[in-house]
Amino acid sequence: MFIGLKTSKDLLKKRISKRVLDRIKKGVEIEIARLRRKGLNWCDQSMQSLGIVFWREYFEGKINKDELINKWIISELQYAKRQMTWFKKDKRILWFDEEDPKYKLNMENSINKWYKSSVGSL
Repeated sequence: MFIGLKTSKDLLKKRISKRVLDRIKKGVEIEIARLRRKGLNWCDQSMQSLGIVFWREYFEGKINKDELINKWIISELQYAKRQMTWFKKDKRILWFDEEDPKYKLNMENSINKWYKSSVGSL
């Protein structure tokens, strides 16, 4: 059984924005500076990850922190959109809307129904 959770674009943007800001508060800037001092190059694969790539422009003085945050959030939103486009093609996935107050109950009922049908077929 494959389960997917979906939500509104507004809630997704709020969550992504919060996650990006939390990562900044937890010291991603300090960590990147430390890695650079240890010899990691901007071209290394680990420095090409989503969001991290924008820090190069920031450290080089090409963008300010607000621009960096905005670019990071936009890139995460674009990635989430690509993921949804990919996963929507998979007809095996049973989707539940997190904003439906009954989604957890509906999901649990679907899982129980699937489990009973799977166990019964063994």
